[in-house]
Order: sequence, then C-alpha cells, then structure tokens
Amino acid sequence: MLIGRIGMKLGLFLQKTEIFSEFDSIYRRASLLTKQNITCVTVDVVVSPSSLEKKFDVVNKLLVSSNCDLSTVHEYCYAFELPSNHVLIAYFNKILTDLEKCYLADSENPEEDVKYGLRHAEFIIKDIKDEELILKNLNMLLEKVGPYSYEIFLFIEEQLLSVSANIQTISCASYELNIKLLKFLKVYRRISVPLEEELNYWRTFHPTNSKLPSIALKRLPFNAFFKKSPYSVIDPELNANTVSVWLKIAPLLKISSDQLIIVAVQNEVNKYLEKICDHIVLNPDKQFVSSINEMLVKISVPEMAVGCASWVTNRMPAGGNRVLFATMTVSFAAQWSEVALASQNVRQVYKKLDALRQHIAIERELYKYNIATEATLCLISSPYELVEHLLENYSLIAVQTIKVCRASVNISSIVDINLKNIFLKFINKWLNASVSSLVNLDESFMSNGYPEKRDLEEGICDENILRTIHLFLGLREIELWDVFELLKRNLHEMDLVQQCRCLFCLIPVLGFTAVAEIIGAENSEAEETLVSFMCVAELESLGLPFTVKMLGNNSKLELIHTILSRHFSNLKALILCIRMCLEYSIWDYSVWELILKYFSEKSVTKSLQAVLPSVQGKLMHLWHSETFISAWKSILQSILKDENVAPKDKILKLSKALLRCPCTSAIDPEILWREIKNALSEEKNVDSSKPVHDISSLFLVLKNISKNYFK
Repeated sequence: MLIGRIGMKLGLFLQKTEIFSEFDSIYRRASLLTKQNITCVTVDVVVSPSSLEKKFDVVNKLLVSSNCDLSTVHEYCYAFELPSNHVLIAYFNKILTDLEKCYLADSENPEEDVKYGLRHAEFIIKDIKDEELILKNLNMLLEKVGPYSYEIFLFIEEQLLSVSANIQTISCASYELNIKLLKFLKVYRRISVPLEEELNYWRTFHPTNSKLPSIALKRLPFNAFFKKSPYSVIDPELNANTVSVWLKIAPLLKISSDQLIIVAVQNEVNKYLEKICDHIVLNPDKQFVSSINEMLVKISVPEMAVGCASWVTNRMPAGGNRVLFATMTVSFAAQWSEVALASQNVRQVYKKLDALRQHIAIERELYKYNIATEATLCLISSPYELVEHLLENYSLIAVQTIKVCRASVNISSIVDINLKNIFLKFINKWLNASVSSLVNLDESFMSNGYPEKRDLEEGICDENILRTIHLFLGLREIELWDVFELLKRNLHEMDLVQQCRCLFCLIPVLGFTAVAEIIGAENSEAEETLVSFMCVAELESLGLPFTVKMLGNNSKLELIHTILSRHFSNLKALILCIRMCLEYSIWDYSVWELILKYFSEKSVTKSLQAVLPSVQGKLMHLWHSETFISAWKSILQSILKDENVAPKDKILKLSKALLRCPCTSAIDPEILWREIKNALSEEKNVDSSKPVHDISSLFLVLKNISKNYFK
C-alpha cells in the first residue's frame, strides 16, 4: 500500500498520468487484499503488471479461497482491471458449486440450504449484462450439475428461459418442458432402489466419492430423462398407486400412456405373485383384482388391453383371481370386437379367450373341491366327459360325491351341459341288476362281520348301491329335486330288481315315510314291506317269481328249502337264504345244516368265517354235528393256508378263531399243531419241540409264539 501511495504522489508531482494510474492500481490491489486479510497472493502479483489471463487466475483463486459478497467481487474487478461480466460468471459458478456440496453432505433438508444460495445467485446473474455469455455458461453448467440437484437444475432452466425470451432465435420449448418436469420430480418421492447405471454415472463426476448421496433414495436422476428412452428409470416406479401420477407427466416425456399402465400392471402382478409364492388362491382377492382392473380400463388401445389382461390371466395360479382376470379379458375382447366389426381374426380371438375363460373357471371348481388330479385336469376341455369321470371315480365316498355334485352343478353353469341326463344315466347304470346283483352279502359280511337285522341296509349295499346312495345324497345337498321326481314317475317302468335297488337307495335320502308313500305302504309297515320287496326282487333274479303278497302268505321255511334244493351251487342264493333266516328268525336244524354243508363244499371259507361266528349263538343245537365241526375245521385250515397274511397276523387270527370256536373239544390238537408247524416251518419264532397234548397246551404254545413276535 505504501509503495502505491508514494507512486501516486510521484505521478501527481511529475504530472505523469501513466505513472499515477499504474501506482493507483497497485494501491487498490494492496488495499483490497489488506482489507480482506488475504495473504495467499504474492507481492509480484500486486506490483508487477500482468496479462488478463494471469489476473483472472488470481481473481479465481481469490473467489475460491475467500468468503466474498457481490460488492467485493466488483472491487476485485476494479482493482485488477478486469471486465465484470466474466468475473461475475466465475463468482456465479463458484456459488453453484458450493451449493452442490449441500447434496453430498447428506443433510436432512438440503433444499432449504440451497434456497438461500440460489437467491444470491439470482442477484449475481442480474448484474451480468452479456446475455450470450450467460446462456453459454448456463448450458455448460447443466452438464456439470449432479443428477439429484433439482433446485439447481430448476434455477438454471428458469434463468435460461428468462434470458432466451429476449432472444428470438432461441426456442424456449425445451426449457419450459424441463421446468415442468423438474417441478414434478421435486414433489415426487422415489420408491425404487437406485440402479447400477446411476452409480456408474455418479462416479464419472465424483471419482473420489463413489457412494451415492442419501438423497438418491428419494429422487430420480434427472439426467435419465434426457435419454431417448427413460423407461429404465420410470418402469420400477410404476404401480397401482403411482401410475396415475406418471400418466399426468407422460405427454411431457412423449411416452405412451398405455405403455406406462402395462408396466404398472406387470409390476403389481409380479409383486403379488412373490407374496403368494404361486399358491392356489381359491377365493379371489377382490382388492388386488379391482386395482388391476382400474388400470386396465385406462388403456386406450383395445388390442393392448386384451393382451395385457391375457398376460395377467396366464401369470395367475389356478383359483378365483385367474377366473376374474379371464372374465375381464373376454370383456376387453368383446369391446375390441365392437371396434373392429369387420375383423374375422378379432372374433376368433374372442372365441378362444371365452373358451379359455370356461377352462379356467372349471379348473377352479376342481381345485375348490379338492378333486384336481392329472386325469381330471386333462378332461377340462371336455366338460361332459369330465363330469362323467368325476361321478365314476369319486362316488364311493359320500363326502366326495357331494363335492362332485356341487362341482358338477357349477361346471354346468359355466358350460351348457345337460346335467340331469348325466345323473340319470349313472343312476340307471348303477341300478341295473346286470351290472352287479342286488344282494352281495359275501362282500358285506366280510366288511361288517356281524349281520344283525338292523344292519340289513348296510349288508346289501354293494359298490353300485353305495354309489347310488351317495349320488342321491349329493343331489339332495344341491337340491336337485327334479331328478328324484323323475325317478318316482318312472319307477314302474323299471324291472323289479331296479325298483328295489332304487327304493333302497332312496331311504337314507328321503326317509322311510317318503319311500313308504312311493310303494303304497303305511309308515309303520314301510321297513317290513321294503324287506319283502327286496326279497321278491332277489327271488325273481333266481327264477322264482313271487309277489310281496305271495311272500307274506307262503312259509319262509319251505321257501328256503326250495332255494337250497334248486340253487345249492349258487353262492348268492345261499347268502340270500342266510339273510332270510336272520330276517325271519329261522334257526331250523335241517336248513342250517344244509347251508353249512354247501358252504364247506364250495370252500368259500372267507364267507363262512364271516357268517358262522356271528350266528353260532343261535345254532347251539348244531354244535356237536359233524357239519358244524367240519365248518370250523375249514375255517382254521383256511387261516393257516392264507399266503397273503404275515405269520404273526396268522397266529393272532388263529388264536382268535380258536377262542370263538365252541367245538374245540372235537378238534384234535396234535393234528392242528402239526398243521401249524407245517404252515410256519420257516419261522424262527416257532419252537416245534414244544409238546401239545390237549387244547390248553396248544393255547399256551400259541401264546408264547405271539410273545416272541411282539417283543
């Protein structure tokens, strides 16, 4: 400062303007640096004359190293004799660069921190008089500003718009678009995770700070919207909640609104499928389906709506959601066909989609009632065959039959099939005596083991009788009473056996009172009349024509003798005789001796084993007869010869049979023991050295063998 002051006085004294001006500049520089307390500038910069470039370098360093305001910048311009526009541009850039650091600092509210600095920058830019210089600088800054610095971007775009408005050769449309886009992005909160390409872009500008700032979790990168296709950034943001927001900005971005909706639908569907893990959802998720539908109806191109709805349908697992989406697809296809009236291809698409809807709806019914197997799913395209398959394969269990009936009714509401005819077809098939006989007591005895009178209905239920009863129960459950009425009207057209089977099957469904009305009997006599009716039907199948009245008037004992004499080789005739004996309490010595004799001769030991223990209490007068003893010997031998039974189970069955046998005193224990040893010769648990002299010692041996098996 002192040198400058002396030089100025010298210039005045010598009246040399050049000298005065030179030392005046030195004084101003020194005075300004002293005032700002700047010590980083060397003396030669202050004293020695230098070029504009060097002066700019000095001023730039001063701007970076010191906290100065707008007035100080003007003083720098005056002191270093620099054009103010360029210095103000440098100062302006320095302000914006400092503001950028606010976004890197991970502060909670960088917007507020930036707001004040931008006001200051606005004052600076108003001081710059060169509009072309401003435009050039602002465009350069756009390429340097970080992708998440929306406030700075917005400020620059607004300044570009303001300056360009005064220059007719420059279009302002792009600036206006960017301003609208930035205002949208400022209020929008990001929901997706930053992409890898965002991180790579960030590293090109911040190589020393490769980690994205926390604001990147809230904001989308603005640079991505200058690409030809910004979908990579927009797509992850689209869902049911955000798509309406993006639709408002779609015209600005010049992207398809329909495409945005389709991507939003895809994102929602993928998210939903991740949540349910592709599990079958029988009942529709109405909230989810409604949200998808609200988006699909906004698609303006019918073909795209059909395609998107079809895609959703195919992605859904079987169940209620898939049915609703298939129905939705058909609805969109109908709208499309109305638009393209003359297009044969569109009509074909509609028909295919409607067929697919029916297929999916039937598929849901199968899963709903837990009858979806590989076989049933393969028959979905043939609903008539599917219902027949279900009735054929799921009618042996009552609960399953009821499910099948319900599923069949629902299937008939999806596709046009005559369900009543299918049911009647199977009822007539199962009631037909040629398919299986009315009385199959051989099987029923083996199942129930004790054919008391009260079990008469259960005893005569062969497989097809059970199927018919279950089907009737299912029909009652779905309240398909038309079938019952049709059966009642056509009952007289059936043969006697079919009538009998039909009435028997109706009892558990309609009750005795209703069945009694059908056959014209009093309620109190309904059971007796029905039993007689069944006997008459079975007698007719044996070639013995009887009526219910004739059966009531004739001797049952004589009738049984007649059956035994004519049909002694027919096992079912023998079983009918047993049933009649049980029903009418006939325990005649000669009748039962013939029955046991014929059973033994036919070697039907399983039936004999089922019958004899259950009736022998009424046959005490036969216990010491050769026929009765032979029958029990046949039972014991059949147990030992049964190759399908494991040795330990064979011992248990044999022990149980011996305990139930009332004529063990007539059985030679030594012979029986030899037969046991021969049957179990390969078993280590059988000690053949044990002596057996009587039935008691045989029981002890069997007891020890059982203990060895069940240690």
